[in-house]
Amino acid sequence: MTTVKEIVQTFKLHPSYVSNGAASLSKRWGCSIEDIKEAKLLLKYEKIKKQSNEISQKNRKVLVKRLFIDIETSPNIGFFWKSGYEINVSPESIIKERSTICVCWKWQHEDIVHHMTWDKNQSDENIIKKVASLLKEADETIAHNGDFFDIKWLRTRALYHRIPFPYRIRTLDTLRKSRSTFSFNSNKLDYIGKFLGVGSKIDNGGFSLWRDIILNNCTDSMNKMVEYCMGDVLLLESIYREMHSYIHKNTSFAVLNNKAKWRCVECVSDNVKERHSSATVMGVIKRHMLCNDCGCQYDISNKTFEQFLKRKL
Repeated sequence: MTTVKEIVQTFKLHPSYVSNGAASLSKRWGCSIEDIKEAKLLLKYEKIKKQSNEISQKNRKVLVKRLFIDIETSPNIGFFWKSGYEINVSPESIIKERSTICVCWKWQHEDIVHHMTWDKNQSDENIIKKVASLLKEADETIAHNGDFFDIKWLRTRALYHRIPFPYRIRTLDTLRKSRSTFSFNSNKLDYIGKFLGVGSKIDNGGFSLWRDIILNNCTDSMNKMVEYCMGDVLLLESIYREMHSYIHKNTSFAVLNNKAKWRCVECVSDNVKERHSSATVMGVIKRHMLCNDCGCQYDISNKTFEQFLKRKL
């Protein structure tokens, strides 16, 4: 067994081998430890991609312009007198501003994960231009910690380059949903993926990967960074699909597709029913609906519910 492809095929035929250590498999099969690790990464990526493809097939009936996105960034580079905890490093110490190394994105109705990296001068100007156009096109953008990190970071970089950037973006932040709706032991993407059994983050090797890209312009390291980022996007989509029927939605795709407001806000199905109703002390009635097709739960007004009842007559 000499190639990574052959190792991947062996893992597929004998899944129990995957749990074995790279060193022991290397001795048994006469190949390098690095090839074993690369084969495991490829196998994990193929699994996540397969799950994503299955998800995409379910969403082709309605064109939902939902964007899944993730970015990888570089740190500031500067002068400092010593390292340690609670050390104050002033902005005057920065000699090179942080930037965006790469961005990966996927449309929910497509199978392909796209990517873009900074240019040979480590400028992210083209990345920001591309992301700005994607965000304008998207009906909803999903990212993990997107509201507090990704979107603010991208908007700041757009301001730096004086690139027009949408000031109002319809988002769904899976980190915010995790914190507000569930009680996970950890709200990190990797933990939630493992908890739900849909995959985990790809091992990037740690900070040395960033150092090789920033200081050495290493092509292999950049390719690994892109693979890592693409894996995050696929994992993000898989996690969203698992939790979507448990969380409050931010967007009605029924309305965006010019359908009745009582239709499912997620898949736009008309196969919906009232689950129960509630009323506030002010007398406002809300109808809580359930989609029989995708399991989505959502609320509609009493007026919209009357339209739902009339449609059945």
